[in-house]
Amino acid sequence: MDIADLDGSGTIDLGEFKEFIGKIDEKFSGDTIKEVFESIDENGDGELSVEEFGRAIHDTLKNMQADEEDQE
Repeated sequence: MDIADLDGSGTIDLGEFKEFIGKIDEKFSGDTIKEVFESIDENGDGELSVEEFGRAIHDTLKNMQADEEDQE
């Protein structure tokens, strides 16, 4: 979480999320990142909690693993 929570607030706002995603992959547009952020922000408060962020990372890794297994 600390890698994305740049201001140390304990949550990740859209600006921090955009910066985090930009470090991982520069090809995503701002609109796409905003859509992803909003889909992860389960309670709609404009910030990602540790739980929301953790679930998103977990789900992404799980999907990546399933994709790799499908390719074998």
